[in-house]
Amino acid sequence: MLSKHSSGFATATIFLILVTITFALASQLKRENASFKNLPNIVGHRHQLEFKKEIKEQFLNPEEGHQQNKIGNDFNLIKLPSQGLFNLTQLIDGDVNQNFSYNNNLVIPVSKVITGCTNGLANLEDIKFILPSFLTKLKSVPVLAFQPFSKLSNQVLLELSRCIRISPKLSRTNLTLSPPHVLSLILNIDVSKAAYTSDNLKNGKINDFNELISFLKQNNYDYRKGLKWYDFNFGRQQASRSVAIEKDGNIFYMADLFVLGTGKEVITWNDLQWLPGS
Repeated sequence: MLSKHSSGFATATIFLILVTITFALASQLKRENASFKNLPNIVGHRHQLEFKKEIKEQFLNPEEGHQQNKIGNDFNLIKLPSQGLFNLTQLIDGDVNQNFSYNNNLVIPVSKVITGCTNGLANLEDIKFILPSFLTKLKSVPVLAFQPFSKLSNQVLLELSRCIRISPKLSRTNLTLSPPHVLSLILNIDVSKAAYTSDNLKNGKINDFNELISFLKQNNYDYRKGLKWYDFNFGRQQASRSVAIEKDGNIFYMADLFVLGTGKEVITWNDLQWLPGS
């Protein structure tokens, strides 16, 4: 027969076991509840990875002469020869760790590119103060990297990515590869004239800065004066390019591509802002 002392001890032991089991079950339920809460994120992330894999197969390593402008039936593919986009780091003269200044020859062209590319939703002052922090000597930085430090929305920065880039300063803007809308803003000529100029650049009829100025004068184009030859490159060879994909006029995906020595393209950076249909 158990004594009162033994009976009390057993009761306390059982109580502790029940408390332990209760805490264990509560902890398990909490973990499962957290898992269920995160399930949409997990599923969404999986769909994003599948979507990225599907679309990259459609624009990586295009066949020679293949001019694809569609991804499926719903999306438009925008090809951006990245070296033809205006390299913002050219605006900075000097060492950012010491004294630096802005290249006065490029302040107005850069301002026009930023304002014109975003239909006035952005201007140079929006990013001028943070630009020195993004100077790099080794690799390019996505324009979307401005987002945490700027009041500009992701959509505006995506639009801006059609026209500008942040690359090492040695990678000067290549006017041969500049899209007509970028060339138009740099040279301050209308888009139709810029398109004609771009055709002559790509066809090898304009090979350097002097030939470009001669071409503009011969065609009586009222172009922007004050541009300097040492701020630009020419030539059709490109080691990198960018692509953007849009739906209904809104860009939702961008990628930077680099051409390896073997000629094969690889993705060096990509960003999916939102998943169409989600």
